[in-house]
Amino acid sequence: MSVHEPTVSVVVPSYKRAHLLEQTLPTYLQEHVIELIVVDDCSPDNTPDVIAGLMKRDSRIRYLRQDRNQGQMAAKNRGKAQARGDYIYFGDDDSVLLPGSIAALLETARSHPGSVAGAAAVYMNYNETSPVAAAARRRPVQTPAEVVDLHQLRFRFDSVSDQLLTLPVCAACFLMEAGQALKQDFDSIYKGNAYREETDFLLRVAAQGVPMVMDTRAVQVNLPVKLSTGGSRKGFWRTEYYVLANSLLMIKRNRHILRQLAPGFSGATAMTSLLGERVGGVIRRNTNRGKKLWKMLTASA
Repeated sequence: MSVHEPTVSVVVPSYKRAHLLEQTLPTYLQEHVIELIVVDDCSPDNTPDVIAGLMKRDSRIRYLRQDRNQGQMAAKNRGKAQARGDYIYFGDDDSVLLPGSIAALLETARSHPGSVAGAAAVYMNYNETSPVAAAARRRPVQTPAEVVDLHQLRFRFDSVSDQLLTLPVCAACFLMEAGQALKQDFDSIYKGNAYREETDFLLRVAAQGVPMVMDTRAVQVNLPVKLSTGGSRKGFWRTEYYVLANSLLMIKRNRHILRQLAPGFSGATAMTSLLGERVGGVIRRNTNRGKKLWKMLTASA
């Protein structure tokens, strides 16, 4: 009697990223992957043509197109509802998945039944050209607290560890059992850049007693901002607004879960920390925006 080998469906929502898909999508077609479901959120560019070309190269690619733009959460929900694999991995159209990542996550998920297996998440710097080099600069960690601090809304998923780390929540790039994924939907209430929608989803999953395990052998690398145009990005200030607005919404919706996972959690403390980190990041980059924001803050102090 043959032993059933576990299979993985990869779900990637996409919107106005036709110029990136030939670079990003093939990286998800790894061992154990039986299908890559690309859900086109009614892109106005030539995404259908690009996908058609990729499908000729690899028959595992499935293309679904929304009849109207509904946001990446609706796209993910449609994709996972049609997945045929034993497990589902959620990827992004502006990220590449380093080789061996699916196999590593699948091994972790199987050794920790019922868990969510999260990958490390790395953001390439503006002038970086090599995803592998970007992954190589990850900082070593030993404890979960070095990666996730819910009290401060601080997440350091660009880390590397020689051991598995059990976290309150993992990064947006994760693998989970298909049956578990179908119990919960991504919520379309998050607007703009949909910041925190994955955190919201994972918090609700965690509230059901599902462990989150980070395996840093798996790495998803986000391309530089100068390349990953399209998507839901519509300007610097609008993006920053939704980072804060959606974070506040996420806290309000999940306050009871956050308090369970991080006793003593305070929404005010978390938002103050997040605001300081976002402002500090802009100023450290020494951009004109940072200087402008610094003047605004000091003038009102």
